[in-house]
Amino acid sequence: MLHQSDFRNIFIGRSISNAGDSVYGIALGWYFIQFKAGTILLGILEFVVLLPSLFSGGTLIDTPKRRF
Repeated sequence: MLHQSDFRNIFIGRSISNAGDSVYGIALGWYFIQFKAGTILLGILEFVVLLPSLFSGGTLIDTPKRRF
């Protein structure tokens, strides 16, 4: 599959993006801990960062509507 240039480009781009998101999450948590914001606020922060992905829909949006 990696010999197809379109798939390879998307795969590499998503891999870099996911790695960046992971570093961002760790850095943001570390920033909160360094300024002694507390674990409660850190938990709220992690929930707020996760919130958009909860409403993205995923397969619910991609599934075609069936007409009966």
